[in-house]
Amino acid sequence: MKPKKSLYKPYWNETLSRQWDEACIADKKWLKSKGSNSLKRSLKEAFCAERKAFDRLNRKFKRRYQQEERQKLEDKLYSLNQRDFWRSIGKVGIHNERSKCIPCAIVDDNGIVQTDKAAVLDRWKNDFKTLFSSDNTAQLPTNIDNVNTERDVSELNAPITRDEVLQAVISAKNRKATGIDDIPAEVLKNEVSVDLLYEIISGCFHMGKVPSQWTMGVINPILKPNADDNRKPLDENRLLRPIKVKELPSQEDL
Repeated sequence: MKPKKSLYKPYWNETLSRQWDEACIADKKWLKSKGSNSLKRSLKEAFCAERKAFDRLNRKFKRRYQQEERQKLEDKLYSLNQRDFWRSIGKVGIHNERSKCIPCAIVDDNGIVQTDKAAVLDRWKNDFKTLFSSDNTAQLPTNIDNVNTERDVSELNAPITRDEVLQAVISAKNRKATGIDDIPAEVLKNEVSVDLLYEIISGCFHMGKVPSQWTMGVINPILKPNADDNRKPLDENRLLRPIKVKELPSQEDL
């Protein structure tokens, strides 16, 4: 019997811990016994009894936990808020075993581990800026044949219509990642919000300016599991895939 239990048993409690310890003690006494065969046989029987008792308790608490979780899911299934049900479904399985990919720590150039939040964010910000830096040496093609000078682009300069704003709002997916304002798309799907957005966007178009908050966002890097050190933002074995933009380069009013 291996004296090691899974760390991912949500139903684990003190009763199971005590019975597990009793089984481990009985197992060690049996394996380390140097007495007669009758003594070893009695120690083995004691260990088997403790192991069976643990197995019975483990099945009991596991069934009870599963029944409780099943009842919770059924209650959420028939409730008015279906979002809670689908969120609970997403947490079933190995979700609880996942660990955080990015620790709140970095290793600076001197090899010292820094855990200060401001220092960690500043390091990630500076390293990402190097990834988003532009190449000033790139040259535009000079071949005039590759440029379509007869294309009509007057439609791009036409005023924005309310129907365009309405179509963009309708096409936005519900319950998806939001920006720094934490406003979900479903909140904007009403006549008042569409009218307000139309006025704001039309004003930005005519004045040639946008609010400074529109230049902000969120970057969430996803790391490779085989990264050498998660405390180094630009580890060569790491995959950085921004699923949302954290902070765009600062811009002056357009």
